[in-house]
Amino acid sequence: MIEKKMTDAEGYLTDEVAAIILAYELEVEIPRKPIQTEIFIQDLVSDLTDITLTGELVSISSSRTFTKKDGTTGQIGELMIVDITGRLRVVLWNEKTRLINEDKIELGQRIKILHGYTREGIDGRIELHLGSRGSIQIYQRQIAEQNPQEK
Repeated sequence: MIEKKMTDAEGYLTDEVAAIILAYELEVEIPRKPIQTEIFIQDLVSDLTDITLTGELVSISSSRTFTKKDGTTGQIGELMIVDITGRLRVVLWNEKTRLINEDKIELGQRIKILHGYTREGIDGRIELHLGSRGSIQIYQRQIAEQNPQEK
């Protein structure tokens, strides 16, 4: 049946594609491997431009003001997050430092960093930077209701 499907397509199908089409026509379900959509700290390399990942906040450094090359001022802040694969320095630039300055984040919170970019830090380790395109989602802690029972 696969060979007939390939012959009918005049050589435009591979064996695999012909088999998939045939399976679909015969209503046979084909198991598929799930695609890994989550990125972990260990997966990061330098010069990635649109990274989203999740981690637990383990360190927050105060933001500081600096003078840019053009004479204007900017702000920089630092976070440290961890996941099951490692630890990562997160650098917040300019308006993103409001999260630190306005106490919008706390140690132990689970956060999702969206649209960050990676660079190699001065210590040679990969860092995740959050500029104007990026954002942070804060996961709210869910406190389980406890119902103590007498034993």
